[in-house]
Amino acid sequence: MTKAIALPDGFWVRPAITGNLEAVLQVLIAQEMADFGKPLSDRERLWRSWHAEGINILTDTWVVGTSSGRIIGYAQAKGSGRVRLFANVWLLPKYTGCGIGGFLLHCAEMRVREWVAEAPPGARVTMGASWISERNQKAQRLLDQSGYEKVYSFAHMQLDLDGLPSIPCGLGKTYEYIET
Repeated sequence: MTKAIALPDGFWVRPAITGNLEAVLQVLIAQEMADFGKPLSDRERLWRSWHAEGINILTDTWVVGTSSGRIIGYAQAKGSGRVRLFANVWLLPKYTGCGIGGFLLHCAEMRVREWVAEAPPGARVTMGASWISERNQKAQRLLDQSGYEKVYSFAHMQLDLDGLPSIPCGLGKTYEYIET
């Protein structure tokens, strides 16, 4: 868990509201482009996450903005059955290293702690931070310093096919056998 930290001067925090959908989506996409080279989020998926069962947008989300009003960070706490809990944080890449990501992670952790009491007696409760790219070393350091362990990783592979794939050598040949 992160230590209690203050939001840096010049920034504000509040729950997300539905009117923030486009601004939050731009934060998600900017970080995903930096981390994964392509957007993974879309408007419909974000809207559904805000309206999913068990999510209260006013208590389970946070946006951080600048003094000019621009939203530059977003976090959401999620709890599947109150035993598999997640803190997800996104930040415009130019604001990494300022303490904002750590602040948002702390907000989500405090919300998740409230849910632990709702877990069934004797249940093993876990909390994770998902979708951290290997490219995002600052986020990985923050999680390491906050006591998180890397439990698993995955790779995404993609093959775009404009036509049929080439056939490896020796495959796809037809032989005609002639008896003599």
